[in-house]
Amino acid sequence: MQSKCKLFSSVALKWIVAITGLVMVAFVAFHLTNNIRIYFGQEVYNRDGFAWKTPVVITIARPVLLISFLLHIAATVAISHDNRRSAPRYQAGYRYRRATWWGRLMIVSGLFTGAFVIIHVLHAKVGWIESDLHTWVDPWGRKDVYNVVVLGLRNPLIGAAYALGLTGLLFHMGHGVHSALTSLSLTRARLACRLKVVLWAFLLIIYAGYLSIPLAVWFGWLQPALSS
Repeated sequence: MQSKCKLFSSVALKWIVAITGLVMVAFVAFHLTNNIRIYFGQEVYNRDGFAWKTPVVITIARPVLLISFLLHIAATVAISHDNRRSAPRYQAGYRYRRATWWGRLMIVSGLFTGAFVIIHVLHAKVGWIESDLHTWVDPWGRKDVYNVVVLGLRNPLIGAAYALGLTGLLFHMGHGVHSALTSLSLTRARLACRLKVVLWAFLLIIYAGYLSIPLAVWFGWLQPALSS
């Protein structure tokens, strides 16, 4: 009976990781559709940049996202702790050799992703990093989010943090794709390779879309609007 309880608990934790992971991937994809509007200029980006400040989003979407983020971390830590306690010591080397290389980097990519999320929130949302930029107002009376992003990414430390964080996010989501296919017993299915290609193409498109913004700033394709 004890083993059944453990098995159920492990399955429940994996479901939590999977569901919260899907919620956050959906957010990442949706958020990109808003971020790429920066290429349309200051007016468009500042106008659409407040999409996450509507009453519906504030009361529903933000709490769901925050809860998903916290549950994802807590369930992942619990699974890792349970695996260490239940795995026999003589199998440790075998389990490590069987693990995928991105699986072994899961902790590293998770740390990069977590650090990236914290820096992004403090920089672009809360305004604790480069707080003077958050006092800027555009000619239409809105907070100048456009210049917060462009001038912020011109800072080498901020730009490097974004690039490393996005790379960590790519590998983290990639491991999630592999884990999902394994959990669904699709790794040996006939269409498994094609499915992996489609999912990785989706992740790479998201990665390229986000990474294009700091690159555009560094190469001068996105210029600050100094009228603020």
